Amino acid sequence: MRGTIATILLCAGVIGSVAIAGYWAYWIWQFDWGSSPRGRGLWFMAMVFGSIIVFLTGYFASFYASAAIAGDT
Repeated sequence: MRGTIATILLCAGVIGSVAIAGYWAYWIWQFDWGSSPRGRGLWFMAMVFGSIIVFLTGYFASFYASAAIAGDT
């Protein structure tokens, strides 16, 4: 039972991490970065790298919680 709960928590964490990373990208998309190549590069970096960092943070948090629940199985 603990293994099942840990798996469900991990799956929910991955889905939640994808949703939060998507929201981050949408939020950054709304800002006006200008039409210069430098502005577009900053926009791309803030959107992509920010989304990656947000996803990895949520994923590792759910992975840690899942491992704590599962214990030594």
